[in-house]
Amino acid sequence: MRLWGSLGPSLYASTLAFSSLVTALPASSTAGGGLFQTSPRIGQLNSFHQDLGVENFKFEWRFDNTVDLDVWSTLLDGLEGLRTIALRDTNARTKGDHFHLGSMRGVSIDISPSGADTVSNDMAAVCLYHILEKMVFLNIFEKAEVLCYEGNVIKATIVIDAFQRFPAATEADTSQLGSINTTNTITADDTTLKAVMPEFFFLTPPRDTPIPARVAIVTLMYTLTKMAVQDKTAIVPRCYFDPGPTWDASIIFPAEGPTRTQPPYMEYRWAIQTIGKVIDFFLHQRRFASMGGVVVVDGVELDTFLFQEGKPWNAEAPGNSTVATS
Repeated sequence: MRLWGSLGPSLYASTLAFSSLVTALPASSTAGGGLFQTSPRIGQLNSFHQDLGVENFKFEWRFDNTVDLDVWSTLLDGLEGLRTIALRDTNARTKGDHFHLGSMRGVSIDISPSGADTVSNDMAAVCLYHILEKMVFLNIFEKAEVLCYEGNVIKATIVIDAFQRFPAATEADTSQLGSINTTNTITADDTTLKAVMPEFFFLTPPRDTPIPARVAIVTLMYTLTKMAVQDKTAIVPRCYFDPGPTWDASIIFPAEGPTRTQPPYMEYRWAIQTIGKVIDFFLHQRRFASMGGVVVVDGVELDTFLFQEGKPWNAEAPGNSTVATS
């Protein structure tokens, strides 16, 4: 049975209901060490997930414990930022980004170039993912300042900070949720609007295993980041997305059967739009658990995927062998 529903004003209430769940979950005890345990608020990462397609990147971060951040605002703004970046052309550069969902409680994410007029799309995605992953892993939701390096040169800065709301705005206002919407459309390299309307469903027992909220969110963020460094019109192969041993979940394309053999094809741009909506499904259903989905574009079913607790059944799946550096 496929469970689906329209998302509207109830989304904000859903995020509030889940906020206590996420903050109550302990940080992972299965990975990390050294720097992360002795000095968690100041650190440096010199190696990224080796499968993200970037080289010679590193970043430094600092948390400011005088400014606390709302957990769900941080996570949803971060997911929206990664989805937006992922949809851009692989070689795109930006003069800067500002991410803030108008109805969420007071968090903004700013990405700015340093020493140049623009910052590369892959650096923006990879650095944003890693600081968000560290926040979840360390269970520290405070103002974060990040320096992003290519070699020894600072190329970009990221600031995740409390957002000063205008007096006229209220927490009950859901009119600016924008991209948290199941009916959004996007434009691609062609001029045709494509409506991406995925269908999601929870797996049936005994496969409907719960996925911890933190694990689910990091897996979604990792998948969007991995897709961000791909050609958006390239066909998604049979593959899986695995954020590493700390986060025991994975997303598999396709979940069953062969990939599509005639146009329209399952392209990364459609996968990105679909994965970007999974968090809406979890929030609307008020449950994080193993689930599946059908990628539907303009009414055509292109492919399926599986979001499961644990690692892929077939570790030999081509396209994505992962090496974690959490």
